[in-house]
Amino acid sequence: VDQPLEDLIFFDVEVCVRDGLLPTLATAVTPKAWYSWCSDRLVNDVEIPKLYRLNHLIAFETDEKDLKYRLIIGHNVAFDRSRIREQYYRKGTNTRFWDTMSMAIPIYGMADHQVALYEKKDTEVDDSG
Repeated sequence: VDQPLEDLIFFDVEVCVRDGLLPTLATAVTPKAWYSWCSDRLVNDVEIPKLYRLNHLIAFETDEKDLKYRLIIGHNVAFDRSRIREQYYRKGTNTRFWDTMSMAIPIYGMADHQVALYEKKDTEVDDSG
């Protein structure tokens, strides 16, 4: 299939930084199926494009005129959604995103490396008055 068929999707994208900002691999899981997407650069050994186009991104819709209502859930999904083709349509989409990372931080607090950065900032405050 060209894109996930269901309306509720758990989604993750991987990018090979040395390869650029385009998606390299992606997975999507729904209550009914598992999907995977692999960059044409890996499958057909094509060169990294100098100019990015919509066909280099991951498709979730069949037609720009027939946009389904969808919920895509992911951890730091703001990063992942920038690799989805429909996010660049001028008209917009009916897709909504739910970011599990933004939910986890208020519940569990900051990660260890975030705490260290936060505490470092506090010690750098000038108390000379």
